[in-house]
Amino acid sequence: MLSLKNNKSTYIFFALILVMAFVLRIVGLSQRPMHGDEAINAFKLAELIETGIFKYDPQEYHGPVLYFFSLPLTYILQIKTLQNLNEFVLRLLPLLFGMGLFGILFFIRKSISNKWLIYSSIFLVLSPAFVFYSRYFIHEMLFVFFTYAVIITVYNLLKKPTYFSSSLFGVSLGLWMATKETWIIVFAAMLFSTAVLSLNKLFRHRIFENLKKLKKEFCLVAILLYVFTITATFSSFFQHMQGVKDFFTSFAFYFNKASTTQQHIYPVYEYLSWLLNPFGKGLIGESIILVLAIAGGILLFQDKTRSLFISFIALFSVSTFAFYSVIPYKTPWNILTAWFGFIIMAGYGFTTISELIIDNKKRYFFYVLSLAFALHLFYYSYLINHLDFDSPNNPYTFSQPQLAVLEIETQFESMAANLENRYDHYIEVISPANDYWPLPWYLRNFKRIAWRDKVDFLSESADIAIINIDLESDYIKKLYEYPPPGKRDLFIPLFSNEISIRPGLKMNAYIKKSLWDSMQQEPIRDINGKIN
Repeated sequence: MLSLKNNKSTYIFFALILVMAFVLRIVGLSQRPMHGDEAINAFKLAELIETGIFKYDPQEYHGPVLYFFSLPLTYILQIKTLQNLNEFVLRLLPLLFGMGLFGILFFIRKSISNKWLIYSSIFLVLSPAFVFYSRYFIHEMLFVFFTYAVIITVYNLLKKPTYFSSSLFGVSLGLWMATKETWIIVFAAMLFSTAVLSLNKLFRHRIFENLKKLKKEFCLVAILLYVFTITATFSSFFQHMQGVKDFFTSFAFYFNKASTTQQHIYPVYEYLSWLLNPFGKGLIGESIILVLAIAGGILLFQDKTRSLFISFIALFSVSTFAFYSVIPYKTPWNILTAWFGFIIMAGYGFTTISELIIDNKKRYFFYVLSLAFALHLFYYSYLINHLDFDSPNNPYTFSQPQLAVLEIETQFESMAANLENRYDHYIEVISPANDYWPLPWYLRNFKRIAWRDKVDFLSESADIAIINIDLESDYIKKLYEYPPPGKRDLFIPLFSNEISIRPGLKMNAYIKKSLWDSMQQEPIRDINGKIN
């Protein structure tokens, strides 16, 4: 199907694939409302920008790599405050690391064929999960990248030990562990895969021979750079040494959360359901990747000339998928590490099957069928990322705020433009368990906001209030039953209907009528403060 007899044609095809991947990932990058996790990460990044220090919290928010790697972008764009940040800038970093996965594929091209490289790259381009989370300001795309960077660098270190290869391994290992605590699960999958492959005499022989060639000084360099990377990142480059201690205590918090939390608990098959049965309507989702990956794995282990490195990738991917699946706590982005390996094996499956089919008619039928599946993946990716990006039925949204949340931002910015003190009015946001994210992101320009988890009957009434509908009756009591006669301000609804922030979270907003009336007397201005 593809003429890839020389490297030049391979490079041309690969360059075209990169362009397509970049376009699919960057178009409409800002259109999806900020997820609560993205908003929290934005505030953590802003804290680092404004104070120069990142303080690692072992109980929440994951490691520092996402924030430190965002700094060059914010520096180039001269972003110095939270208010200057925007969705496009934040999501650009995971997009770049998502593109970096093509670099991982290109780097291992010597262990695979040119066709294998191209077909795996095509699957990576079209994978709805990878497109979606390459446009998501969370740690996962960086985590996937550094996971495979660790695998590649340790392979290169064993194959050809040098100071350079040992340095790359030490730094990659440190950055991987400083990205997200789930490295523990993935590391267990690595050890398990190595143990299984060790049953193969050839694998054991090569490992032992390579270990014999590994000089102590190379190991020392790797260890020193690993320790330096961990220490530098978690201590915010030696400004907050407590972070290094917290790195070690985070393991206990993480395992406790995974074993005791009642949130995000799903059955063992849920990852397959998200990938293969999107929207719960019997659609095939990314099934073609799974089918070809299984076929590729079977064909790979029947090939006696197979690369042991690729054999490890195959076993590691299956092990990681299995380990994540048996843990009750699940989020859809966690499976990306395994799914990238499945994409590599799907490329092998497609390549091998196409070469095994000798009859031209059957081969053309296979290509036509494959094209149909590719078009399906493209359509599904477009549906997930550009049409239903905020739908609660989208398997990858996961408590995604809906477009209605933007109405709050628009309304409040419009009010600020038409009020004398603009962003200096007192606002209350009240929701049980502090469940109001991502509102802090959309109201980040306002200076005086009280964030509460319940109605404070003793505090003064705010000029504007955003209330979870479950607490609305309590807030009405505060406004009209607690103040003495003559001191009760009249409040009016700010929106005609309650606002659905995300599935399960609905809120109403109220404003003092006196403030609303004063706003009506001012010339009408747009959100930039210009008179219309």
